[in-house]
Amino acid sequence: MFISILAVCLVSCSALARTQSVTNISVLESFTTKPRVFVLTDIANEPDDEMSLTRFLLYANHFSVQGIAATTSTWLRNETFAWQIQEKVLEWGEVRDNLTKHAEGWPETEGLLGKVYSGLPVYGLEGVGDGKDSNASVALAAAVDEANADDPLWVPIWGGASVLAQALWTVSLFGSQVAAASFVAKLRVYAISDQDDAGPWIRSHFPDLFYIASIHAFSLYRLATWSGISGESYYDFDVGGPDSSLVSNDWLESNIRSSGSVFATNYPRFAYIMEGDTPSFLNLIQNGLSARDHPNWGGWGGRYGRPTNKSNQWVDSMAWRVPGTDGRNYTSNQATIWQWRKAYQYDFAGRMNWTATADFGAVNHNPRLYINGTGGSEYPYIEVDPGTNVVLDARESFDPDDGDQVVYTWSQDFGASLTGIGDNQAPVLRIEEGEGGKLVTVVVPSEDTIRNNGYWSLWRLMEGGLVHVLLEAWDDGLPPLVSYRRVVLKIRGFD
Repeated sequence: MFISILAVCLVSCSALARTQSVTNISVLESFTTKPRVFVLTDIANEPDDEMSLTRFLLYANHFSVQGIAATTSTWLRNETFAWQIQEKVLEWGEVRDNLTKHAEGWPETEGLLGKVYSGLPVYGLEGVGDGKDSNASVALAAAVDEANADDPLWVPIWGGASVLAQALWTVSLFGSQVAAASFVAKLRVYAISDQDDAGPWIRSHFPDLFYIASIHAFSLYRLATWSGISGESYYDFDVGGPDSSLVSNDWLESNIRSSGSVFATNYPRFAYIMEGDTPSFLNLIQNGLSARDHPNWGGWGGRYGRPTNKSNQWVDSMAWRVPGTDGRNYTSNQATIWQWRKAYQYDFAGRMNWTATADFGAVNHNPRLYINGTGGSEYPYIEVDPGTNVVLDARESFDPDDGDQVVYTWSQDFGASLTGIGDNQAPVLRIEEGEGGKLVTVVVPSEDTIRNNGYWSLWRLMEGGLVHVLLEAWDDGLPPLVSYRRVVLKIRGFD
């Protein structure tokens, strides 16, 4: 997965920092900004939508939830089931008080219930046109109006896209060209493939729309990036690479449903694969790994790239040498998700444990990472000259749980700099351990060394001189939990 790896096991924080963290919840997840999110789901089509909604609600403090709408799809053509969304939100409301003892920023139950909507109970483009507004399409349009280009609305599409298509149709018909362009600029879409005919219509009529989707023959989901969440056995790809036990019903029974709350107990058993819709919001989780507007950098929700630098549509990409359980390296598009499986499954289990207790000390919490004095999940961006050194200082990092130790791993993330050809995708950084493993020096290669790489010009063209350093910090709690910080270095003279 990575090269230049340095790992050290350290005591996670001083006794003082631990004491403060346990008594002061503000050191936990409190975000200065949250992505606006409006989910479209064909819930009731199969259990995986309800499963994905369960996980989504466990991360609701990461998002500004603008709406959750029941829609149709090719698998659910003539009905919508908003009441199932409402039932799940009410179940979540029963454990909300416990969740507030472990992290900040949770929405109110009544507030979420007031944001449950329904699209028309018709298939795809049959729900687009004059007189085809629904409370979902109207609410979606209103949510876009409240957003802006710097704080856009993310629309994860778990089923059909007709609700979004109707909102776009309306603004393009009744608004000016400027208004329509402004509307489109405030949208970000991640579709779980095309599950009706509205998605292709949207991309054709609004080519400037930021739109992430796996493009393949209809319903051939084994080709899609998102299937890497759990689908290798059902769809027959990369078998032997990912740890399939972590997405089995047996593992889910032992680590999710048995967590001790009714919300956990009601987590469904999957029919085909676990949570096929979940990748659409995983890269919105503020864990320090992904950057929302840079799908090419990758994250729990996978990696996507643009067909051309002028396109705003994002399609399947590839992984960089992900080691499988069988000892082989994998480069498939699905591997850009399953390479993080231990992390996203353990994190899910850790949060589900929160639902069962208000006792902070009874369950585990993620490490808190600081680099060069700055916390949060945003990535530091540092301009550097070739042949120079950069010091990255994570000594203020700590774990909020008494007694936990943390393994800090620094590495160069070559996957974020893929050009698609050649052995070295980007200039190779040297990462040298400093004081106690939390302090490292990154040695940037000289200009001559960079130019001696036969693919440097393609890297410069595609990545603009960017290289990535990743800090990955695992604690040893039960279950072990991880946090990340990505550092983006821009090498001057190669932009």
